[in-house]
Amino acid sequence: MRDGGTLATLRGWAGDARLGVIVVPVNVRDRATDHPAIVRLREQVESGLLPLVVAATYPATAAAQAHRHLESRAVRGRVVLSF
Repeated sequence: MRDGGTLATLRGWAGDARLGVIVVPVNVRDRATDHPAIVRLREQVESGLLPLVVAATYPATAAAQAHRHLESRAVRGRVVLSF
């Protein structure tokens, strides 16, 4: 995420929104059956308007290492476990 970007969080946010980041809580249950909203998200991802950034990918057997990576707070993007 770039400085001044927007973070949509599914689990709430207890941290400090630094570098001008705007934090927006999202309730997935409200949107899980909203097909037009899901289609819009897909279109935004496909067009590049909503970039999905993967910071690192770990095998499931390295889940502890992935958690340490997240706890370092030096992550910009998602940490993904592959199964």
